[in-house]
Amino acid sequence: MLFGDTFHTVRSLLQPNVVLIFLSVALLFVPTPWELFTSNRTSQHDAENIIDQTPFVLLPEPVKPLDSEVTRLLEAAKRMKDSKKIEKADKLFSQAMQFAPDHPELLMQYAEFLEKEKNDVVTADSLYSKVLKRDPTNTAALLRHQINLPQVKAIDMKHYRAIEAKKYALSLIAPSNLAFRRAKREFYFKLIYHNNAIEGNTMTLSMTRSVLETGRAIGGQSIREHNEIIGMDAALHFLNGTMLAPDNPLEIQTILDIHTKLLGNRVVNII
Repeated sequence: MLFGDTFHTVRSLLQPNVVLIFLSVALLFVPTPWELFTSNRTSQHDAENIIDQTPFVLLPEPVKPLDSEVTRLLEAAKRMKDSKKIEKADKLFSQAMQFAPDHPELLMQYAEFLEKEKNDVVTADSLYSKVLKRDPTNTAALLRHQINLPQVKAIDMKHYRAIEAKKYALSLIAPSNLAFRRAKREFYFKLIYHNNAIEGNTMTLSMTRSVLETGRAIGGQSIREHNEIIGMDAALHFLNGTMLAPDNPLEIQTILDIHTKLLGNRVVNII
């Protein structure tokens, strides 16, 4: 009996202690609220670092197969090239480009043709660049572009120096030179004529010159066409008189003023 009482007494004393010990040990493995917060921020920061360090890769755009007409032209161009009929092959390539101007396969073949058969490195390199813009992973286009780039830069520099030499030679001519003034005036008439002709104006070069020099109307021509000539003349005078100044920035109001002068006497609502 004594043994039984002693056993119950020890058990009653140990049970709370066992519970407390168990809770104490469990708390050692349970993170505190601060640890949860910092752990969550650390995980988020690590994830952001992984995202930042992941390289950004441009995926090529999906390429549609060439249609039957373009394929026929391309095959014909290849046959002409193999037969050394370079001009005919060039015309066939140009026709195919009108149907599929952005297709990588056609661009690559035409670029290789221009580079090897016609020695037109500049145009070929522009086509290689067009392929790379659509598909940056195209190794063939990238390789040809890297090989041709120094030669293209040299050609561009040669043209730039030629333009600079002509500009310098032009600057040596005195503004009072009669031949120079006559050439500038004739160029001015041609500039107005061609700009209006592109837009459908039926006035000839001699008619355009007559309207600008005499200010008189041409019989049989519409008022609209006369106003287009007068408006272009006013716009060019406005540009030469105001926009060539270095301290005159190009603003929206300036563009609207050019537009107003270009329209002449016509009233157009600008949306």
